[in-house]
Amino acid sequence: MVKRDGGVARHYRCGGSRPIEHNGLTIAISPYHLTTREEPAMAALLLADRAVTLLPVPEGFVGGMEGPGRGQIREAVEHSPRFLRLMESWRWTMPLWRAGVLASTVGVEDTADEPREVWDELSGDERWGPVRALIRPTLFENPELHLDMLCGDLLKGGPDPGIGLLLTAGLDRFAARHGAIVARAGFETGCGSVTQRAEALMARRRAAVAVPVLLRASGAMVLRARRVLAGELAALRGAIAAGVAGDPGAVAGLADAAAEYARAFERVRAQFIGDDDDGERVLDGFVSLSLVHLPLEAAVRSCLTAARALAGRQRGAALEAGPTGEERGEGFLAMVVRKMNIRPEPPHGGGAAAGRGAVR
Repeated sequence: MVKRDGGVARHYRCGGSRPIEHNGLTIAISPYHLTTREEPAMAALLLADRAVTLLPVPEGFVGGMEGPGRGQIREAVEHSPRFLRLMESWRWTMPLWRAGVLASTVGVEDTADEPREVWDELSGDERWGPVRALIRPTLFENPELHLDMLCGDLLKGGPDPGIGLLLTAGLDRFAARHGAIVARAGFETGCGSVTQRAEALMARRRAAVAVPVLLRASGAMVLRARRVLAGELAALRGAIAAGVAGDPGAVAGLADAAAEYARAFERVRAQFIGDDDDGERVLDGFVSLSLVHLPLEAAVRSCLTAARALAGRQRGAALEAGPTGEERGEGFLAMVVRKMNIRPEPPHGGGAAAGRGAVR
């Protein structure tokens, strides 16, 4: 990451594989979703030009998942069995790292530096007192313990709200700084955690569409789908970018691109269904994508709502949305992904009329 102290730029470590460049549609993926292969991760890996995630790395890690960094990875494995287990759970993603589709950096900036920066900001602001109480103050004191705790929480699916908050808020900040869209998990109306429902109240929707994706597949199979559907995916990515930018006619353009992509997916679907190179059954299905604007502090504010609810301060009270900052150009864009329980009929024909039903 590039730090600036008194106007002097200092370069810090870079983890991941090939650094992501500043062009195309970039989507940030939560490392929790990558570990569990949830819909936001699978959709983003197929739909994005490139994806970025937060990679827990050993202190002083330099290089990538391959090459010079491998020695440091081996050393970290000796000190943290949970780091080994995390790397094994991410083995399916290795082809994506090597292909440059997935990375943990943009230029020289590294996502791994973000959680500490979030903690430093929380520590200096009294508004977040209840949130700070959820975070262990010793988390950053011991590098080996820090790595072990992060990996352990990722493997468990996020039972420690203090760690989950730092990773989520850190990735949000990173994405906002680099113009990336953040993939979020959606939920059925009336369901979802307190934090999810609080964040949903802050969201301002730009557009929504339903598209088919691979829900369960190896990294190599995702790469194959990206190659086979390259033309339709390029058009859909452009439409998504226009949708989040609020361009005139973006909804109609997104409908057309989604319809064309859905038709193409249905034509080649038989090429993907079966067992992948890891011997696992490939699963596909439709997901709804809601493009929304969120305030930069959405993760912290929703966590604060949950902390107050847990303490009984808001028992029986309604959740408050609060200001979004959208009017001032603040915040970041998110793609809320929710698995659909039905498989819509593939659109027929062409033009905007054919795709209108896919957009809500």
